[in-house]
Amino acid sequence: MTDPVPPLAYSVKDAAAALSVSRNLLDRAINHNLIRCTRIGRAVRIPAAEVERVAIEGLPAVPRNYIRRTEGPTKVGRPRKKV
Repeated sequence: MTDPVPPLAYSVKDAAAALSVSRNLLDRAINHNLIRCTRIGRAVRIPAAEVERVAIEGLPAVPRNYIRRTEGPTKVGRPRKKV
């Protein structure tokens, strides 16, 4: 029998499932450079070693000097016209 090959990298969705955290939390950690990732086109991949490190050490805290870049609702686009 052949053993299944472990993945070299995870998508954000798969990494969030493996770490039992929300995808939104991983997205924020990636945006603050708290987790290493690789971008291939639009796809974001997190190395398996990084997922294992976060599983052992936990997620690093968001820096105290964090300033939210947006104010109010963050929906993008124009409001729809009422018909």
